[in-house]
Amino acid sequence: VMRECGVERVNLLKIDVEGYELDALRGATGLFGSGAVDYLCFEVSQTPLKASGHEVIEQFELLASFGYRCYKFDEHADSFVGTFEDSDDRYVNFYASRRDLRDAAGIN
Repeated sequence: VMRECGVERVNLLKIDVEGYELDALRGATGLFGSGAVDYLCFEVSQTPLKASGHEVIEQFELLASFGYRCYKFDEHADSFVGTFEDSDDRYVNFYASRRDLRDAAGIN
């Protein structure tokens, strides 16, 4: 669809598909492999994830295979923390990037 619309790059991609994030990520491997996605926000919700038959670590491993590192946003510190390779949080949003998000003050 991106090619059909003439879109070459995505600054921020948000995925929230209630436990099927790994399937969505697998469907976008061409984008991640080419580096066409600068930043990714994806949700981890343990109950729907388990129902889909997947584990959180699978998402992190797939993203890492394309050079992405995963972070959480700490609202109290107003900054990203991480990196993470797995999570047992019941529900949380993660942010992935090839850049170190802990130095994200200058992201434009």
